[in-house]
Amino acid sequence: MLDEALAYAARGWRVHPLIAKDKKPLVNDWPNQATTDDRQIHKWWQQWPEANLGIATGKGSGFFSIDIDGPEGERSWTQLISEIPEIPEETLEQKTGRGRQLLFQYPGGKTPVRNRTNVRPGIDIRGEGGYIVVPPSIHPNGIRYTWPYGDQVAVEAAPKKLLQVVTKEVEPQPVNQPELTKQPARRPWDKLNPDSPENRTPVYERARLYLDQIPPAVKGFGGHDAILWAARCLVRGFELPDNEARTLLEEWNRKCQPPWDLSNPADSKDFYRKLKEAGSGSFSKPVGWLKHELGLLTSDETTQLLGAKWASELLSGSEGKQAPIIGVEAPEEKKGPTGFVHFPVEEVFPPTFAEFIRTASAAYGVDPSIVGMTMLAVGGAAMGNAFRLHLKANFEVPPIIWLGVIAESGQNKTAPLTALTEPLADDIPMSIVGDTPNITIHRMLVSNATVAAVLSRLGKWHRGAMCFRDELAGWIKSFDVFTKGKGGDEQDWLEFYNGKRYILDRKTNDEEVIIPAAAVSFVGGIQPELLLDCFTPSRFASGLVPRMFVTHPPNRDGYWSETEVTAELMDFWRVAVIRLRVHPFASMETNSGTFKSNVLKMDLKAKSLFVDYHNHLADFARKANSCTKKFSSKAQGAVARLAIPLHGFWSLHNETSLTADVDSTTMAGAITLMKWALNEQLRVYGLAIQKHDKDETEGTIAMIKKHANSQGIGSVRAAYRAETLSAEQVRMKIQPFVDQGIVEWVTSSRSLYRIVNHNKE
Repeated sequence: MLDEALAYAARGWRVHPLIAKDKKPLVNDWPNQATTDDRQIHKWWQQWPEANLGIATGKGSGFFSIDIDGPEGERSWTQLISEIPEIPEETLEQKTGRGRQLLFQYPGGKTPVRNRTNVRPGIDIRGEGGYIVVPPSIHPNGIRYTWPYGDQVAVEAAPKKLLQVVTKEVEPQPVNQPELTKQPARRPWDKLNPDSPENRTPVYERARLYLDQIPPAVKGFGGHDAILWAARCLVRGFELPDNEARTLLEEWNRKCQPPWDLSNPADSKDFYRKLKEAGSGSFSKPVGWLKHELGLLTSDETTQLLGAKWASELLSGSEGKQAPIIGVEAPEEKKGPTGFVHFPVEEVFPPTFAEFIRTASAAYGVDPSIVGMTMLAVGGAAMGNAFRLHLKANFEVPPIIWLGVIAESGQNKTAPLTALTEPLADDIPMSIVGDTPNITIHRMLVSNATVAAVLSRLGKWHRGAMCFRDELAGWIKSFDVFTKGKGGDEQDWLEFYNGKRYILDRKTNDEEVIIPAAAVSFVGGIQPELLLDCFTPSRFASGLVPRMFVTHPPNRDGYWSETEVTAELMDFWRVAVIRLRVHPFASMETNSGTFKSNVLKMDLKAKSLFVDYHNHLADFARKANSCTKKFSSKAQGAVARLAIPLHGFWSLHNETSLTADVDSTTMAGAITLMKWALNEQLRVYGLAIQKHDKDETEGTIAMIKKHANSQGIGSVRAAYRAETLSAEQVRMKIQPFVDQGIVEWVTSSRSLYRIVNHNKE
């Protein structure tokens, strides 16, 4: 990289180092540190020999860049060319990890070309105060930057009309933020004194948590827009007063790269101007939209009955109240505590697989997470018992992945799930297998999710199975936790998830069934309303529910797309799955007929990444509530499960051996996926728990009122007889309302209760 850095400096381009295989600067204050000085460049690349190359755009280097990102950007650029035919046909161009960049001469005159995002859909500008990554740097997705037509093509001047487009101010658009058309009603306690801790703290603390999850502003990479968005979240999203918004924004500034120097008059003026802009001007979202999304506003009658004190505890996420998990501090800087987070495609998957995900998602009209996560589950099933990942002595994990796709009826979830699991549905032709030993050629897909049906297959299917259920609600509801005699199969499924030895003793004919490795992957769809019924807190007891990955993306608009699921596209996926399926077991013991797995190992860097993330999750779990602990503890092993099919995809893409060590690229991708998945689990299951608690509260309130007389006095005895509960269960339901001062016990034996202020209701 050093030679290339010096060559760029010789062209008058101001160079600075970036993190290897990343876009982040390695030096603070890079806008001023970027240089053409050979001695400084030598020092940097002696210190970081594998650093990526960054070039500061703008007047100092003599050019600005137009970033064209993906198909959307190409369409916009084609439209611009039709509007401005004077645009040069050729100028210096580079291929990036996700699109291309065109370089143009930095213009003279008084109007500077600054960084702009989304000047047209998919088109960004890097100008004064910005930078670009240049060849031979490597994009985080593994693609190397190149000059496709050579680096000696002239940097042309931009015509006046194009300059007018790139210098025009545009409204920054937030990512993955659902539109709200109706401002929610305020709750009674929102009218309380805003300075009282009981009222102010929940909103303020939730605003702090939310701001922690917004990626820091990076100067030169849309930094000004990022600050404006953060300020709008505080001022308009949470409706914080100016002094509180200022305090939180200053805290957030410390994470920016580099931080705005607030002691410098120019930086300070620029920074605080964003706070003023946040509260004025047109904006697509209503005031208070984040308070609504976080549950800080509600017109629910039941919640009003509980009073401001109870609400304060709920909103602050106190232990024991089982508050929504949406706003917890999950171990990921980019998570979105209020909603669905962008699924990492380019950041994780090999380029060929990433392209398949993007195309298939567009063709089916579904979010990329549905396609990407299903591919991982199917890929893991295809590798099956033939592969294990070694973590340490006597600790190996299988590539068994369970996935629940949550989408409303009409969102087309079934079509992609059916198509992606199809390559597991047929036997592998002998013409493909040939004489290769230790390969199982049977189909691997089952749709009947009963334990009996699965066991009948696993006895013959040594590689394991994939269970696909279009609607998994029936599967979940079939579990009678810990009670085998009533249709409960939960313990069996836990064994299938671990892929370990399974022994079944049958009374009939004194039969013994032994399956050396009972492994079953799972993919199913479910509607949101059924999810809330299935995933009650009792389903968490055995740990089965926290083992299931989920994706619950926003509803799609349903507009027509010309993108097609071509035969060629599906052939790519079918061939990939078959290649994973036909890789043989390591060996077979002829005496027992037991197949031995290929045990994958991690290289040193991959192992270091895994251990660091494992320990990070352990630290996080210590601070989390009991429900969140379950998810974070399961994530410690689940990240290794994700790494196995991802390793398979990278091996197919690079044409390398499937039994090679898992490298750091694969493990980093698996960790990125796990961070996304953990956030999604906490968000989705948190909503389910919140729904369950709300239902429980409403039911208890109805019971309290139902069995009270005109004076508001009720009998525990009457309640438990009518409700088929024990006396102690009734007391346990009433006690939280006693603690809140809504109900009081009339007798010391707690046989009678009275509703406080009953006549005022």
